[in-house]
This record gives sequence, C-alpha cells and structure tokens, in this order.
Amino acid sequence: MKINGKTISYKNFVKSCESELHYEFYALKHFTSFERLCESTYAPRWLYVYAREIIKDRWPEAEPTIAKSPEYACLYAINAIKSCWPLAEPVIAEFPEYACLYAQHVIKGRWPEAEPVIMKNPRWACEYALEVIKGRWPEVEAILFGNQKEYYRYINGIITVR
Repeated sequence: MKINGKTISYKNFVKSCESELHYEFYALKHFTSFERLCESTYAPRWLYVYAREIIKDRWPEAEPTIAKSPEYACLYAINAIKSCWPLAEPVIAEFPEYACLYAQHVIKGRWPEAEPVIMKNPRWACEYALEVIKGRWPEVEAILFGNQKEYYRYINGIITVR
C-alpha cells in the first residue's frame, strides 16, 4: 500500500493504527490487505483517522474510500484538505448535518447546491442560517415555525446577529 507515494506494508499500517483506533484495532488485524480493508463499511473512518493522527496530512490513495462516507469525507475536507473537495461534495450534500458543517468550515459561505437538503431538517436549517448565512433565511422560516425549539433559537439568533 502507498501513503503519499511511500510504500508501507499492511502489517506496519495496522501496527501504527493500534494507538489511534483502540477498540477497532482488533477488527483491523483480521484484514489481510489494504484492498480488503477498503471493502469494510468502517474503512472511511479508519483511513480518515490514520490520515489525521498518523500522517497528519492528505492521503490521496485513501481519498476515494474516505469520500464514500459523508461524515468522514466532511471531516477529512475540514481537517486534512482544508479546502473544497469536489470528489466528496455529492455525498456530503445529501446529509443536512455534514452539508451545513462543510459550508461553514470548508466553503465558509453559502452552498446553494446543498440548501434544498439542509432546509428539510429544522436543526441544521437553523444552524445554517445562523452560522453560514449569518442572518435571515426566509425560505426556511415556515419550516422552522413548525419546530418550536429551532424557531425560538432562530429568532433569538437573528436578533443577536443584528
């Protein structure tokens, strides 16, 4: 397997994961190769944590696998790439929580392509309005009105922003 162009054995990869992946380390030892690991549903997490904690940088060879998970793709874009990641955007945009976080921490502004998904979830619509738009989002006010907690948070946040 290659990590940023350098070859590393799967055995050394697993050994280096021991301290960072604690409870998952036992499961990781049962894979025989990097390719088999990438077939696991937990692979995006393991590869993201390895990139963040061990490499402390991007890991291009692992990016196609990390990009399959909206959660770890978003975290990878925030913590490793530190800029937009077009490969993962379609997956991230399908989930209100990660779309909102991606807009807030990566795009650092509105993400029109993800807004239809974000507005379906009152909690994340409110968060998006307050933290990304930093003001009113008229398109979601009727949706938020149906959720007393988020509507109050939204109104209170809008008043505070002004």
